[in-house]
Amino acid sequence: SMGQAISYVMSIWILAAVAAPDISRYAKTRKDAILGAGFGFLFGNSATLVVAILLLRMTGSTSLVDVFFGLGLGVAAIFIIVFAQWTTNSSNLVSGSLGLSVVFPNVPRPILVVVMTAIGVVIAQLGMIEYFTSFLTLLGVVIAPSAGVYLAQYYFLDRSVMSFERTQTAPNWLLKGLISWFFGCVVSACTATEFLGLFSITSISAVDGILASLVAYIVLMTFSNLRKPAELRQPTELRKENRP
Repeated sequence: SMGQAISYVMSIWILAAVAAPDISRYAKTRKDAILGAGFGFLFGNSATLVVAILLLRMTGSTSLVDVFFGLGLGVAAIFIIVFAQWTTNSSNLVSGSLGLSVVFPNVPRPILVVVMTAIGVVIAQLGMIEYFTSFLTLLGVVIAPSAGVYLAQYYFLDRSVMSFERTQTAPNWLLKGLISWFFGCVVSACTATEFLGLFSITSISAVDGILASLVAYIVLMTFSNLRKPAELRQPTELRKENRP
């Protein structure tokens, strides 16, 4: 269905979208980050999709190797496949090592990269490509809901909490965020036809998970904030200004 197709496409990019702050934070300004992501996704990725569709229409095959050999470009196919994997996997290792270095701060990042590379090679040799669509659905169910927590905090609650200064003193684990993420995963699994398929909200399981975690996080944060004393409900900056 169209909803399943959109979920697959979202699942392909959702991990990159969630990990994008790890990479875009190195941009000098917010404008640079927006332009880099905008041009890359809007023009670069769109051009790739258009070329892929044209080649499919010309050769009638979805295999990149068959397409290039059908056009008499066998050598070019080898170079493109090798370097495409090189650039994709190097980007994955960069973002993955950044994320794992937060979880395992005492482990040197080069060791994390070597371990991830070994695990990736083993998974590939075990025939992961045969379960690629199931893997994409799993990404949509597990990863997509985490974006709902980010969106809720930034657009509906207090975005200053996500500033660099505030994150330096933030707790290692935020239970409300984890609960909201888990709730979104459950909802997404219930709406994904490849998993439980119990009901449907938007017909796109990845979006269902994002919306569920977003609403759950807002409710949990609002409810806990109402239970605090009035002074503690004020932002940190205001409490400092009100001190004698």
